[in-house]
Amino acid sequence: MSALKRFLARSSQTVAIVVILVFGVVAASWILSIEPGVSAANNHANEDHDDHGNHEEHDDHEEHDDHADHDDHADHNDHDEDRHVTLSPAQLENAKIKIEDVQPVMLAETLMLNGLIAPNQEQLVHVVPRFPGLIQAIEKSVGQSVQKGDVLARIESNQSLQTYEITSPISGTVLERTATLGEFANEGDRLMVIADLSAVWIDFRVYQRDFERLRESQSVRIWSAGGRQLAKSEISYISPFGSTDTQTMMARAVADNANGLLRPGLFVTGEVEITQRIAPTAVKQAAIQYLDGEPVVFVAENGEFAARDVKLGQSHAGYVEILSGLQPGDRYVSENSFMLKAELGKGLAAHEH
Repeated sequence: MSALKRFLARSSQTVAIVVILVFGVVAASWILSIEPGVSAANNHANEDHDDHGNHEEHDDHEEHDDHADHDDHADHNDHDEDRHVTLSPAQLENAKIKIEDVQPVMLAETLMLNGLIAPNQEQLVHVVPRFPGLIQAIEKSVGQSVQKGDVLARIESNQSLQTYEITSPISGTVLERTATLGEFANEGDRLMVIADLSAVWIDFRVYQRDFERLRESQSVRIWSAGGRQLAKSEISYISPFGSTDTQTMMARAVADNANGLLRPGLFVTGEVEITQRIAPTAVKQAAIQYLDGEPVVFVAENGEFAARDVKLGQSHAGYVEILSGLQPGDRYVSENSFMLKAELGKGLAAHEH
């Protein structure tokens, strides 16, 4: 009996342990099934809280933007007011300001070419003796002007032993003298070179990319290295062949040189007009000023001057095209507008102070 009792007691303990284990497993499963729902609820609550915070931030952002827009608008108004200049009659007279109407201007597309001044070969002569003989006198030197019929040299003929004169066949300038006093001159020897420099050649070098843009009779302005306009002419000749060494071709203009400014041997720049068109709105180049790095033109309106923003286009011959900011007929300051810029700067400095 005692052994049976001990067996039953042990079996009861085992059953109790199994029951406890089963109960624990069931309880754990129930807890785990509840946790996701709690987490989801917590997450939902957190999302509601975040949405509320974002909504508040959005409202704050909108209020900030509205405030910024208001400030920008105020700044814009202040900016417009600061860009007006009023001058007293005395200031206006001292500034020597000139006012003109915005109007259409003919503009040209141009091509810049490097050129060399050369004597006009059609107005150049080589002076040679008629008979061989001894050079007894030389009357002219390089650079001197001569008139047609002036005596250039005297030669004692080797045949007749009589002295004869060599005279200039044209009026011009002595470019070269090879004759030397006391030397013997053969028939055909070049003693001097004389050229009429009242008209000269300007030979331009044209690169291949520009070949097709050039035509004879196109207008060309001749400029010195210092930017001074020396003459105006037109393209009179375009070479049918190019240079192997430079891979360029030559275009020539014949320029009037009555004032003597075009000196053979000097380099110049040619501004060739390729095409022309009318710009409906244009002002003089001197009217353009810059505020904060942007171009403006001062316009006369309601007794004062306003700096108006403009967009610039093509410029030519002292004028610049206005793409936006002005209309034909607007009254603008064409000369001494820098005086208004200076006055505007004083006003801005006083306003900031």
